[in-house]
Amino acid sequence: MMGFSAGGELAAMASTRYDAGVAGAADPIESESSKPAFQALLYPAIPHNMSLSKQTPPAFLVCGEDDRPDIAEGLPQLYLSLKHAGVSAELHILARTGHGFGVRPGNRPPVSDWPQLFVEWLDVQGMLEHK
Repeated sequence: MMGFSAGGELAAMASTRYDAGVAGAADPIESESSKPAFQALLYPAIPHNMSLSKQTPPAFLVCGEDDRPDIAEGLPQLYLSLKHAGVSAELHILARTGHGFGVRPGNRPPVSDWPQLFVEWLDVQGMLEHK
């Protein structure tokens, strides 16, 4: 699950508020877990009172150093909280970068590098199929 800005907050909440599914449910969808395989949070608003555990999905975290303090300082704090909970996490703080950089043709390094870093992280996590 990936989310940017407010969507990052929703992705973080979904990554900590999932259920295992309902065994024997009549609807096969309801029998499936809602736990995301990973969380990619890009300059997210940080949810308050996140319940982190070793079962929290691995996290890829990116923000700009010039973003609002609650994000530029909050994301490193979230990284540390994830690590203390035993969750695999990777954090990137991009120099001279603010909020909302996304994926744009005009982005220059280091901002333009984050999608490749994400793909490499997915590979390290074993989430890419190699043919």
